[in-house]
Amino acid sequence: MTQEAFVDGPIKVSMSSGVVRITLGELEKDTDSTDNNQKRLNEKIRLFMPLEGFLRTYGAMTNVLKQMEEDGILKKAKERMEKKEVTKEDAPYPVN
Repeated sequence: MTQEAFVDGPIKVSMSSGVVRITLGELEKDTDSTDNNQKRLNEKIRLFMPLEGFLRTYGAMTNVLKQMEEDGILKKAKERMEKKEVTKEDAPYPVN
């Protein structure tokens, strides 16, 4: 049986005893904030995988990023950042 979950991004990634732990979150309204538009990532699902599986996943994601660069998708986003059309403060949740 395949399980599916939509997530907006990672909250935490750590490794212990050769197992990578990834906590993923969904963007939701921050009920603790006085700003009604403020959102935060709330924990939705945790993934646990051996280091070898994590490295394969990293390789697959790297290939997707390369394809996005070749297609001009990432270049356009980078150009917008450089032109200050979009900043990390515009992100819907905190970006480090």
